[in-house]
Amino acid sequence: MVQEKQGEISAITLSGDGHILAAATGKGSVSTYDTITGQKQCEWQAGTSHIWNLHLSADGKRLLDYGRLWELPECRQIYQAPPDSLCKFTPDGRALVVLADGMVELVDLEGRSLNKAPLKNDQKMITFAVSPDRNWLACSSSDKLAIWKVDGVL
Repeated sequence: MVQEKQGEISAITLSGDGHILAAATGKGSVSTYDTITGQKQCEWQAGTSHIWNLHLSADGKRLLDYGRLWELPECRQIYQAPPDSLCKFTPDGRALVVLADGMVELVDLEGRSLNKAPLKNDQKMITFAVSPDRNWLACSSSDKLAIWKVDGVL
């Protein structure tokens, strides 16, 4: 069991097998824990304010925070997405989907670009989803919803 005073927790996520827990605080720090032993694996300062989203890969070996991809348990940063981008793991967890500057990009878990394509959109995206078959991309702005067929891109 993990028991540690963290202050205000703003985001948490578990690996697919439940053995890794990642938690972010309102002061911008991120910590990862082994849920079997309760031991902290690593900790870093990701920012100066709330971190609202954390995503662990299904195998618990990669963590995504604020567009940065980290290798665990080494706490080594592998990739940094462009500023103001949106990032998520693909549904199969084998790569990242990055939306930035009117482009959708597929990035492997070592931070290498695999494919990139333009998105015809003039709105600032606030969230997105990828279909399990990776053929469709849905995005939303504050007042619009868009869906694209992205066969072969993702």
